[in-house]
Amino acid sequence: MGDVGSGVSQGAPQRYGVRQTDVVVDAPDGRNEFSGSMTGSLVQTGAIHGGLHLYSMPPSTVVPHQLPAAPQLFVGRADELAALDDAVACLQATPVSLIAGAGGIGKTALALHWAHRRVDRFPDGQLYVNLRGFDPSGDPVHPESAVRGFLHALGINSKSIPTGLDNQSALYRSLLADKRILIVLDNARNTRQVVPLLPGSPTCMALVTSRDHLTGLINLHGARRLPLDAMGNAEARTLLTGRLGAQRLNAEPHAVDELLAYCDGFPLALSIVAGQAAAHPDFPLSALADELHDTPSRLNALNDSDPASSLPAALRCSFSALPLRHADVFRHLGLATGPDISLHAIASLNALPLHQAREALRGLEQASLIHQHAPHQYRIHDLIRLGATEQAQHDLPEDIRKTALRRLVDFYVHTAANADRQLNPSRELVPSPPLQRNALTKQFKGRKEALEWFHLEHDNLVAASRMAARNRFYEQAWHLPWNLTTFLYRQGYWSDLIAIHLDSLTAGDRIADSTAKARSHRILASTYMRLGHEGDALNHAQQAIDLFTKLGDHIGRAGVKLTLGLISERRSDFTQALEYAADALEIFRSEGNRQGEIRALSSLSWNLARTGSHPHALMRCLEVLVMTRELKDAHGEAHVLDTIGYCHHRMGNPREAAEHYGQSIDKYQDAGDWFNMAGTLGHLGDLFHGQNDHNAARSAWARAEAIFERLKHPDLAKIQRKLRDISAH
Repeated sequence: MGDVGSGVSQGAPQRYGVRQTDVVVDAPDGRNEFSGSMTGSLVQTGAIHGGLHLYSMPPSTVVPHQLPAAPQLFVGRADELAALDDAVACLQATPVSLIAGAGGIGKTALALHWAHRRVDRFPDGQLYVNLRGFDPSGDPVHPESAVRGFLHALGINSKSIPTGLDNQSALYRSLLADKRILIVLDNARNTRQVVPLLPGSPTCMALVTSRDHLTGLINLHGARRLPLDAMGNAEARTLLTGRLGAQRLNAEPHAVDELLAYCDGFPLALSIVAGQAAAHPDFPLSALADELHDTPSRLNALNDSDPASSLPAALRCSFSALPLRHADVFRHLGLATGPDISLHAIASLNALPLHQAREALRGLEQASLIHQHAPHQYRIHDLIRLGATEQAQHDLPEDIRKTALRRLVDFYVHTAANADRQLNPSRELVPSPPLQRNALTKQFKGRKEALEWFHLEHDNLVAASRMAARNRFYEQAWHLPWNLTTFLYRQGYWSDLIAIHLDSLTAGDRIADSTAKARSHRILASTYMRLGHEGDALNHAQQAIDLFTKLGDHIGRAGVKLTLGLISERRSDFTQALEYAADALEIFRSEGNRQGEIRALSSLSWNLARTGSHPHALMRCLEVLVMTRELKDAHGEAHVLDTIGYCHHRMGNPREAAEHYGQSIDKYQDAGDWFNMAGTLGHLGDLFHGQNDHNAARSAWARAEAIFERLKHPDLAKIQRKLRDISAH
């Protein structure tokens, strides 16, 4: 017999659990009393509300080993494995680790591989449950069912398990106290499902996997989150090699590269592909690559009759778990074609205010369907994007899809126009078509901010331009290339520029806009000239001249003459280039176009310098320099500073030449004009070489080489010859 109030025991100490009834025992003096008998000891608890039922909890002799088999082939994930090892080292502080990532990304494989590798750290057992939070085969496991399963595994028979989840969890935590047990909670749906299964003892570790980020688990329970992303190419190749053998992969290297690109590091996709290839060992891998080549049907090719090993089924489970407002944003993301997408673009695509778009994106990121890789910039894995596209095609009518895409393109058209005005404020202003209702736009505070945006959105802008052409948004398919021209031309993205302006020619035909066509021809002529394609350049220049002449657009015709002058320069026909510059100058002056006058005078000065008329050229340059500074034309100023440097160089004034070359380089860099910056660096290297300062010459030419190499420009060979020659001395 023992007294509850005294906590005194006549027998060996023994643990007890308590179960509440509807009886209230509240002793103001701190003593709780009840009638009955017991053996063992019980600790005085103070005031208790509710009657007590006592049940014996004998020490368990069961050591559970519930881990499923480790994956037969596991490759890579070195950083993630190290992070889990570190979590064990800090177990006393953080007994919960969460592996979060998209469905099919390899969370379970990582958890089981690590758990088997570190089983010696948990000598009192390992518990495992698949919570089926995102499972095609059924509903999520209720935590009461999971905890009862754990109690059974720990040696508690059904009759001894109390009723109610709270009481069961209390007994479960009591059994784990002071033991070293690993609890793997696989495929959790939400924090509520996990919390009742967490150990209370810092000597145990809970390893949770989920597609959800389970922020409640992190914020309230101090869990360590380990985000899991797609495999790198080397790891993915190793995985395929392990499944199919090196001999088979080496026999078809091109097909293997294609398979790796289509799977894009997604472990489930790689496993499905490996399984399909293994099922037909005599089939060439190229046949499988051909099946995956078609983007719209790629997900179907990664399907399987078993939902547990089907990528489309895994993606549908993630999608079905989303709230309706998040699911709608996810569908619309499947319409976009760029490699990533910004908050403003997503808001425009979905016709949402920024704060609502941001809230939906937080939900999608928490569900591991998107990733915010930079502030307000989101990326979606290619295979997940295909899932979103499938949902959009299935759930959104065609007119809704078209309207959404039009809003997205309008965002890019108007924002690119705003950015272009910062880069090239003196450029001819061409008003953009009206902004679609609920589409947004961005403003920029200066050239630097605009240039950063262009760099960040470069691939998306080109993709949007091509998409506008495919969807017959003809006004946008002309205006967006026009607004991108300054950035793409100066940065040397000439292949992109040609592709989108060929589209814009078609658009100009469709909307019967001869001015639009003439401008596109002129831009194509300049761009082909930069790439050294003289025939194409002359063809487009002539078509531009013809159209501008028919339109009576003298300024447009003068602009083409400057392009023809550039082509003549490329041929080293500086006399002909001077004639074109003089013709253009006369037209610009007669039309009162000062910006055109600057361009023509700059061309005239440069070609005078190239013909050896350095004093005359320098006099013209000083005239142009005053005009560029009056109009705050920094890019035009960079041109004329380069010519001034060239004149001083040839006139034997190396100090003045170096000073002006340096100023020109700085201004080209600020303007983002890499091609012309490389040209001036070449001139600076020539200057240093002539002074026998080989180190300085090598440095300038090496910088020019790096730019020309990135641009894949024909002048690269010339710079590389200079570098080889100087290295030989």
